[in-house]
Amino acid sequence: MDNSNKKKSDIIITTKNINQIRKKIDSIDRKIIMLLSKRFKLVKKIGHFKNLADLPLDNEQRENEILETIGNIIDNPNVEDKIKTIYKIIFKLSKEIEKEVK
Repeated sequence: MDNSNKKKSDIIITTKNINQIRKKIDSIDRKIIMLLSKRFKLVKKIGHFKNLADLPLDNEQRENEILETIGNIIDNPNVEDKIKTIYKIIFKLSKEIEKEVK
């Protein structure tokens, strides 16, 4: 888009809107960070119990249940795929955390 036709006041308003939205994103990011931190602490506990019970780290059924839940919650296939990708990374990191538990 050619910005030369825009008035300076329009650009200021747009910047203000972007900054307001970014503040909302920052708030959401803080919540995600705190929730991931809590999740990984719980993963560590599960890793401890799996270690004691000599259970495998992989639980494909559990991962599939979580991915299915995401599909049931999200009604936009594009967003669903992206969230599932994020969760697959979370699963990988969770297994790494479980491996660290002795």
